[in-house]
Amino acid sequence: MAKSLCTTYGLDAFIADVEPGNMNGGVEDHWDPELFKTLISTLSTHFGKRNFGISTFAKLDVQPHCKAMMQLVPQHVSFFAPQVYWGRPTLTSSSR
Repeated sequence: MAKSLCTTYGLDAFIADVEPGNMNGGVEDHWDPELFKTLISTLSTHFGKRNFGISTFAKLDVQPHCKAMMQLVPQHVSFFAPQVYWGRPTLTSSSR
């Protein structure tokens, strides 16, 4: 689907929002490691490593499923973009 939509709209780069182990409707989301590697490899082949990255949880030490998955695919992506906006404290005027 990602490849098709990006082709339709002329996009040549992609960031996959990957959150294995996330809770979805009270059930933990399970990702098969081999299928995950196939997905990431296929997307990397389509977009090229330079134009492909993964956005995921910011604190991988508290997301063991996600940390294990990310360690499977660094050779296929040019960057990881951690979602640092989750769980951040409220900014005050003195911290800006």
